[in-house]
Amino acid sequence: MIPKKIIRLDNIPCMYIKVETFPTGIDKAFKKLESHFKSLKGKKFYGVLKNDGDNYGYYACVKIDSSLDTEIYKLPEYTIPGGSYASAKLDDWRNNLQKIKEIHKELSTNFEEDETRPFIEYYKSYKELVLYFPVKK
Repeated sequence: MIPKKIIRLDNIPCMYIKVETFPTGIDKAFKKLESHFKSLKGKKFYGVLKNDGDNYGYYACVKIDSSLDTEIYKLPEYTIPGGSYASAKLDDWRNNLQKIKEIHKELSTNFEEDETRPFIEYYKSYKELVLYFPVKK
């Protein structure tokens, strides 16, 4: 059983790189996104799996804050929608990537999914990943 709780997220404005091949292209997309910045310190990175109509798309995102001038980077922008999310933490995520799918499955079994919002991965650090599963109110 994965420890989980329901939280409320605010909208998160982001710049992103769309993953060309999911899931094998995730690492490449994040490296490309990170290459735009002199330093990663203070940046908040997210992975977003969202319904793009006929299929799902994965987006490597960085939160837009006052330190980022979006005009300089010329990356596409997206706002991760806020709302109610079931959250679960995954420690040592780099060595446990296979568990992301397992956690997603467990969350979808325990909560009713709001399919209008994306599944979110918040890369809190190189060791800690927080997963957010969109739930209906």
